[in-house]
Amino acid sequence: MLELFVVLNLIFLLFQWWVYSKRSFKNYVINNFKNKSKLFVFTYKFFALAYFEGAPGAGNLNAHAYKNIEIFGKKYMRITAYILFIGLAMAIFLMGSVILKYQNKITENLISDFNNNKISVTYSTGELTKIKWVKGEKYNIEISGDNDKNKFAIYKKIELKSNLKIGYFKEYNDKIVSITVDNKKIKTFNINEYKVHLKQSIAKSKTVFLLGVFSSLTMYFLLWIRYKKYGFKGVNKLIAIKKEEF
Repeated sequence: MLELFVVLNLIFLLFQWWVYSKRSFKNYVINNFKNKSKLFVFTYKFFALAYFEGAPGAGNLNAHAYKNIEIFGKKYMRITAYILFIGLAMAIFLMGSVILKYQNKITENLISDFNNNKISVTYSTGELTKIKWVKGEKYNIEISGDNDKNKFAIYKKIELKSNLKIGYFKEYNDKIVSITVDNKKIKTFNINEYKVHLKQSIAKSKTVFLLGVFSSLTMYFLLWIRYKKYGFKGVNKLIAIKKEEF
């Protein structure tokens, strides 16, 4: 259900980009929407953001163009700008909810496999030959030795030339589960931590999805308000102007 909702809204955004591009707009205007149903014409005008060309890749959207303001009015264009920003927020929130759901599924599988002893730990051993700070408490390290994997990202600074033994789940993106430095273990996999993290992530996913739904409904509500308040006077006026230009 989540994926379907997200896909439908992303299709809508792609429709916005394509159908209001200069090429499509010119084609519809010159042919007076020939062979297009009344529903299509209404939908086309109803969802239109703006029509005058903006920057390359931006279709015909340019909420600050003086010609747009001259034809549609400042308030109309202000509402249009709100619709655009809310639409972008909607896309970000909905895509974020899908990504979080995918990540949660991976964590669920990891917990299940661990509880059912279906996952094994792979070890890499050797001397720490390289450590590079990335950001915060994250470091990229490299160890010597004949291992399947010698490069890792860890969250603790370790002295060079230390003898390391790193255990990781090869089946789950090389997730580190243990780090032993000079025979002293400094990190151990804790399944309960992952369960808590999963619970928090699921709650976050629901929040992000609800924000996406709220943004979507707000966008459609503003489109309806714009239509009820201004109708298609500006759109029709613009079409008449562009016919002469084309």
